[in-house]
Amino acid sequence: MSTDLRKHLVRAALAMGLIMGSSTALINLADAAESASAQSNIANRIFKDLQSRVLQIELHPRGGGGNAATGTGFVVSHDGLVLTNYHVVGNAVLEPDLYLLEYQAPGGQRGNMEVVAIDVIHDLALVRLSGARLPPLSFFKGTLAKGDRGYSLGYPLSQGLTVVEGTYNGLSENHYQPHFHMTTAINSGMSGGPTVTADGHVFGVNVARRLDGQLVSFVVPSRFGEELLRSYETAPLPASGFKTEIARQLQIQAEAISARLLFNSTGVKVLGNFRVQDMGSIGVECWSSPMREPEWRYEIDDHQCDSNSDVYINEQLMMGRVKYFNRILRSDKLGVTRFAYLQSTRFEHKIDKDVDRKHLGPYECSDRIVALKGTRARAVLCTRRYLQFPGMYDVILKLTTVDGKNEALLSKLTMLGFPWKDAMRVAQHYMESIAWVP
Repeated sequence: MSTDLRKHLVRAALAMGLIMGSSTALINLADAAESASAQSNIANRIFKDLQSRVLQIELHPRGGGGNAATGTGFVVSHDGLVLTNYHVVGNAVLEPDLYLLEYQAPGGQRGNMEVVAIDVIHDLALVRLSGARLPPLSFFKGTLAKGDRGYSLGYPLSQGLTVVEGTYNGLSENHYQPHFHMTTAINSGMSGGPTVTADGHVFGVNVARRLDGQLVSFVVPSRFGEELLRSYETAPLPASGFKTEIARQLQIQAEAISARLLFNSTGVKVLGNFRVQDMGSIGVECWSSPMREPEWRYEIDDHQCDSNSDVYINEQLMMGRVKYFNRILRSDKLGVTRFAYLQSTRFEHKIDKDVDRKHLGPYECSDRIVALKGTRARAVLCTRRYLQFPGMYDVILKLTTVDGKNEALLSKLTMLGFPWKDAMRVAQHYMESIAWVP
């Protein structure tokens, strides 16, 4: 640190009253400034070293009219392969007749791109540059510890190539698929860009941020990008087979989720006098909320779980998710007739009729009384099929118990984008897990 800078820090510390018979505060202040300067130098070096290999990806309607979406990608091979997020290029995969992809390098160089491999489960895609050969980034081979610095690169909000610093905080605890939790500011347009170590080695691919938090961002571990690259180099997939490949990948994840639900022997929870299925023990997000109002003559206790396993297919389609919702309705003041009326008004079994007919068929529903353990329930089962992915369905099961005089269970299971066989097995298991336990 220069002599002039140290003198400046001494004057600043004295002005703030930080030196009071001791030089400790001055030393700490000087060390902090030196550390900040070192971090800034690292970010500056990373930007200079990597900028030519981090590209802006643009999705254009073939009919013209500007960008439909933008994202980021980075070079991973000497023959022009670029890694990015699937959600950046997904529309071009599903509807190649409507969309095309272009890239722009920081120096202004432009060209076309084509998707050559996809991993929708981990939100990754490989695209090939037309006519450009740039040096690739290298993948990180070591082990990270919480608190290690990371540097995310990308094109946020059309502001040009940007590098932001943050810290690595291990695996996210509420994602079904592995995501690293970062404090880097990953904003729209940076999706698909690299997150690198201080040495410039890629350990993650920018993917998302929490809109309800500050500096809570997520990156896909780079090992999945390496696996996709190896898979493509070993057995390239023809572009005509992308929809079949998406369905195959979705089915693999759906079978894994279904198996965890079906064979999770500890996945039960007691709510009031009912036992219900519970996903909390398989690592997904669950929460509860009791509701009490002075003017009410009844009580409500809600419990719900979400698998956080959404797979982005395009802007209209998010598949592979499971949600549970259980509500205990209880009253000792209403009497049997008014309690039954309250229960019926709370059991809203109407299904949204606003259907995306381009991708989904209409819901078809059946309604019947079913026998459960110790009680009975009215059950409504609604299903709809995916038009571009044969054998895949959305399934909604809603039920309400009918025998309780002052306590009832209202329950809902939602499965989005599951094979028919797996969805029906889970729905059956879900009903069989419910029991009256007075």
